[in-house]
Amino acid sequence: MNRVLSNLSVKLGLTLVLAIFSLLIITIAFLGYQAGEEGSTSLKELDLSGDRTLALSRSQRSIAYAQLFYVSSFDAFEKGDASSFRDYLARAQDAQRVAQDYFTEFEATKPESALSDTVTATYESLIQRGIIPLEEALNTGNSSQFNTAREMVSDLNQQLIEAVSLDFSQGIKESG
Repeated sequence: MNRVLSNLSVKLGLTLVLAIFSLLIITIAFLGYQAGEEGSTSLKELDLSGDRTLALSRSQRSIAYAQLFYVSSFDAFEKGDASSFRDYLARAQDAQRVAQDYFTEFEATKPESALSDTVTATYESLIQRGIIPLEEALNTGNSSQFNTAREMVSDLNQQLIEAVSLDFSQGIKESG
């Protein structure tokens, strides 16, 4: 009888050890799965943030090109170079369309936040109060109106750069 209890005790002990190891393996597998899911979610958020930042950067670059081409077009207009005037004007309008396309790409993926809304409002202000009046002044040939609009574009572009920088740093803080 003692021998039966002894064998039962060893079998029970081994079964208990096997059950504990199985439980540990299952727990480690579950924790590994959860870590993988968290990592995957973080990478997706990082990728989306990168896409948003890239779209904004490209939009800002295109706005800067548009501004440069408008200024070059006005310079050609004042020099009487009609061919360069038309060429620079067409390039400025193309850069403006490209900027809008990139900004639309940003808007499609932007997070719901006050800073993102500020970026959108600042961009729209730059277009409405800066770029459009710049083009209108160019078309009328009014140099004082053009210079005023050019200064407005520079100021509004600086505001956009600051808003984008704040939005980007806020995104880093939230994801970090």
